[in-house]
Amino acid sequence: MSRRHEVEQHLLALGDIRGIMNSMKTLAYMETRKLARFLEVQREAVQQMQAVAEDFLGHYPGLAGATTPQTPQMAVLFGSERGFCGDFNESLVDALKESGIGAVRHLVVVGHKLGSRMEREPKLAAIVGGASAAEDVEAVLLGLTQSIARLQTAEGPFPLVALYHAPDTVQPLRKPLLPPFTPPARALRPRTYPPLLNLPPAVFFAGLVEHYVFAALHEIAYVSLMAENQRRVRHLDGAVRHLDEQSEAWARRSNAMRQEDITEEIESILLGAMDT
Repeated sequence: MSRRHEVEQHLLALGDIRGIMNSMKTLAYMETRKLARFLEVQREAVQQMQAVAEDFLGHYPGLAGATTPQTPQMAVLFGSERGFCGDFNESLVDALKESGIGAVRHLVVVGHKLGSRMEREPKLAAIVGGASAAEDVEAVLLGLTQSIARLQTAEGPFPLVALYHAPDTVQPLRKPLLPPFTPPARALRPRTYPPLLNLPPAVFFAGLVEHYVFAALHEIAYVSLMAENQRRVRHLDGAVRHLDEQSEAWARRSNAMRQEDITEEIESILLGAMDT
C-alpha cells in the first residue's frame, strides 16, 4: 500500500506542475494577442517617420551623411528576461558570432537570461533588465537608452545595430539603427516644394534621428517580446504534452498496483475462509 501511495502522490504532483505550466502557456498566448495591438501602432509610427525623413532628405540630401558616425561600433542584443522559451537566447549568441557584427567594440544585452550567458564576454558593456510584459517596455527602453547615451558620451557617436528575434522566424534578425535611413525606401530625388521648418535643417534632422531611433527600438522590443512569447507557448505546449504522457504512464502504474492490492486482499479473504 505504501508503494501505491507514493505513486499516487507523484501523480498528484505531476498534475499540479501540469496546471502551472498550462497557466503559463495561456498567459504567454494572451501576451502575444496584446502585443499585436501595440506592435501595429508602433510600426505605423516608424513608417511615418521614415516617410518624413525621405521627403526631408529629398530637399536636403547633404544631411544624409551628416550623422554618419565613426568607430567604435555597438550591437544591442534583445534576449529574454524569463525562461521557458527554448533556445531563444542561445540562438542570439550563435547569431552574434555568425552575423559579422561580432567585431563590434561594445555589446549591450537586454534581458538577464541572455546576460547571464554572456557575463564573461569582454565586449559586454551593459546588461539591461528585459520586459516580461508589454507594459514593461517603456522602463526597459529608458534603461537601454541611458546605457547607449553613456557610451556615446564617453566615446562619441558610433554605428548601432540591433540583433533580435521576430515572430515565425528561425534565425535572429539584424537591423541597423545608426546611421539611420540608409538606404532610403526610394532613391533620394529633389522635391518641388521644400518643407516649412521652424528650425535649421540640421537641427531638425538631428531631432528626427533621435525620435526615429527611439521609435525603432520600441518596435524591436515589441517584436522581440512577441517572438519570445510565441516560443514560450510552443515550449510549454510540448512540456504539457510530455507531462500528460508521464501522467498517463503513472496512472497505469497506479491502477496496476491497485489491482495487485485488490487481488492480494481477495486471496487473503479466501485463505481465511478456507481455514475456518
